[in-house]
Amino acid sequence: MERFTAGCLLAQLALVPACFVSIDEGKILQDSGWHDSRSRELGSPDVHSTEARPPDKGRDLAAEGAPPDLPPAPDLPPDTTAPVASIVINEMMVDCTFVSDDFGEWIELYNSGSSTVDLKGWQIQDSNSFHVIQPAGAGLPLPPGGYLVLGINGNKATNGNVDVSYQYDSSIKLSNTGDVVTLLDDKSQLVDSVTYTTAWPLIKGQSMALKSPALDNSLPQSWCASTQPWTGSTDKGSPGQPNGCP
Repeated sequence: MERFTAGCLLAQLALVPACFVSIDEGKILQDSGWHDSRSRELGSPDVHSTEARPPDKGRDLAAEGAPPDLPPAPDLPPDTTAPVASIVINEMMVDCTFVSDDFGEWIELYNSGSSTVDLKGWQIQDSNSFHVIQPAGAGLPLPPGGYLVLGINGNKATNGNVDVSYQYDSSIKLSNTGDVVTLLDDKSQLVDSVTYTTAWPLIKGQSMALKSPALDNSLPQSWCASTQPWTGSTDKGSPGQPNGCP
């Protein structure tokens, strides 16, 4: 079938209406709209054509607002951050009777993890003060499954016969009516914290002991008042040993 194209142009206008009708094998296609007359010059591409055109040469796309190509993402190093050690505040002698509190208070820690932890550079805090653990020797290791006692007095002759592994500053004083005991590692990350009140098992002459290191020690029901005295004292507790909760 003969193919023909009909069009009408108004050459005197810069923008002209254009109608094109193409008859090809019985199919009629119609395109109407406004076209720039300059785009219809011989050899110029149709601005409405969907055919791919070669890229413009010498154009600065970034200056024209086109997003620049992004550089590839850098390779990130593997995360080597060590997890916070599993050290638990396990027992506390808050209100002594065999000696005064200023000589006999202590805090027992338990290592529930699988590796030895050096407590050098760690911090022990109460609600009013803090102390950075700085042992005289190379460190203060706490083996897995082991117990370690921090105390206000390291002298067994005057502290109620307690084996204290490290003596902290006397500014750490445990209140008999409620306090906050906090343990931070050498990077100042929170390891453990216990806030106790008069609703907890606070009994004069008896340490407050965690029933099991696996329990949540932020809950008062996880604690008991010790009932058995340790050797050389009439106060009750188990410093440096497994707790003896009934």
